[in-house]
Amino acid sequence: MRDYLLKLFAHEQWANRKLLTTLSALPSLPPRTAQLFPHLIGAHEFWFSKIHGAQVNWWDYNFTPEHSLDECLALNDDFAVKWAQFISALPDPLAAQTFAVTLKNGERVDMRYIDIFTQLHGHSIHHRAQIIADMRAAGLEPVPQDWLIFCRETQHP
Repeated sequence: MRDYLLKLFAHEQWANRKLLTTLSALPSLPPRTAQLFPHLIGAHEFWFSKIHGAQVNWWDYNFTPEHSLDECLALNDDFAVKWAQFISALPDPLAAQTFAVTLKNGERVDMRYIDIFTQLHGHSIHHRAQIIADMRAAGLEPVPQDWLIFCRETQHP
């Protein structure tokens, strides 16, 4: 399980880096892209803070911070290291590890880390797909960054 999660986050960093590098070279960004990548990174900022005890709530959190593409690239690389360290340090069984979250109605619930990791990965795929669609609509060549390409190009275990 741990190796698989580490691979998911390695894919995340790789795909984000590939797309951010391409976008940074463009003379102008397609619509929404300037908001989508900071939003994607904002989700990582939120959950990394939340699982480390920060008293942040999603109903009043700014999920679209003011980050440039260069800042997103730096944060992407930073979170790749932080998530890998965090996942590597979680005790086994990994699927049983939880943390408490307070919902908007005040109810406290336990959430599994593995579910947060899965949510983050799926969330990023969703927004990268929106960016790719915007690139196509703007007549730009999309950046292939799917899972199988990652596995083939990186030979990641």
